Amino acid sequence: MNYKRSAASLLISCASLTASLSANADPFVSPACHAGDPLCAPDDGSLAGTPFAGKDNASTLTELARGKTVKRSLADGSATPQDQNNLHALEAQSLHAGVVLMHKIPKRNDAQAKKMQHLAQAVDGFAPSGACDAIVREGNGTGMCAGTADGPVGKVPVRMPFATRLSDGAGGSLHLAIWNPRPMEAKSLFSWTPLVSPDHLKMQVDMYPVTDGWLVYTRIAVNMREHQGSAKEIAAALEKLDRWLVSDLSR
Repeated sequence: MNYKRSAASLLISCASLTASLSANADPFVSPACHAGDPLCAPDDGSLAGTPFAGKDNASTLTELARGKTVKRSLADGSATPQDQNNLHALEAQSLHAGVVLMHKIPKRNDAQAKKMQHLAQAVDGFAPSGACDAIVREGNGTGMCAGTADGPVGKVPVRMPFATRLSDGAGGSLHLAIWNPRPMEAKSLFSWTPLVSPDHLKMQVDMYPVTDGWLVYTRIAVNMREHQGSAKEIAAALEKLDRWLVSDLSR
């Protein structure tokens, strides 16, 4: 998303969001590894069972080793059949935006796992990513992302409740799930309009340890309820989060 808010508007929005969270604090409604997702349980000791074992992605290992990020998306037709299957494993409904990003980062002992655990519990730690104007933390692993999006009469306030969960996989792999347990909404005139139904915006970051680092496979899946044209903008905001997370974990 393209987020530009005035300070006064942001303070008013955050106050409204905090009140909304207090009244509607829902429990987690989605597991870290979604049903049918083949990437949550890789085989021990190899890349078998990971997305990097497939012929389409195995060929990217050289590029990733050179520090390049590989991106594929449904929007430009670059997503492979394997990518499409992995995206639909997150969201069984029709996708209005789907992006896959692949990276290789250095391994920093156990510091990266601890960082992921902290972020999964204290979601306001994602604030430096720039994906949101502000993040209001609410409870363990839950929060609210506040920002703006393009509307029919200019910029409109947007709020997205989100939840996170970190799980361990076979072979030392890590799996960070981010999703919306309640509707993502935009404020049009006097009321909030649902844009994305609960659990229909998902981001999953799968990290697989290798001898000289981590292979990172990020998936972003967006299924809009209204204003389908905003899906690309929402996916772009989550791409910011991915870039920041990879950069932060690489330090």
